[in-house]
Amino acid sequence: MAFEANGAVSTGPIEQQTKLVLEQIAAILKEAGCTLGDVVKCGCSLQVSQYVPSGLYEVGQLGDQ
Repeated sequence: MAFEANGAVSTGPIEQQTKLVLEQIAAILKEAGCTLGDVVKCGCSLQVSQYVPSGLYEVGQLGDQ
């Protein structure tokens, strides 16, 4: 699940939720002195495939922001 900055569950599209989750992971890594570049593998599980748009992989990369 993706959470907004105020703690509310995000109800936005999958692209927005994915971006939120990756930004939150990047923030946690930064606190530990790491970046997304230090991540070797990250997996995800989508429970309902009908909500996955064909362009999912176009969300892009956050890189080392």
